Amino acid sequence: MSDEVVAAWQCERAEAIRHLPRTYSLALRLRDAGLDNELIAECLAVEQEALDLLLQVAEAKLAAILEATYSEGASRPSPSRLSVRGEGMAPTRDHQDEEAGTHP
Repeated sequence: MSDEVVAAWQCERAEAIRHLPRTYSLALRLRDAGLDNELIAECLAVEQEALDLLLQVAEAKLAAILEATYSEGASRPSPSRLSVRGEGMAPTRDHQDEEAGTHP
């Protein structure tokens, strides 16, 4: 793979990560930065035993965003296509609570 292809993929992945709910986004960004699982769990305020599942869910959500982007036939995703919430839709209650830092 050429450096340009790798760089483009990294940009697309980073853009998709920005559209994940905050906890999942942060978990993936911390892991990508090379932090060990113990420190990631501490930063996220989760038990270390729960981190593997949290990362699996984050990766699955990320894959769904990227898959949806490419299933639309786009060669490069635009930010509006990467939105988890969808265009013109209000955020879900869970997403609003997470952004506000509260949980039901």
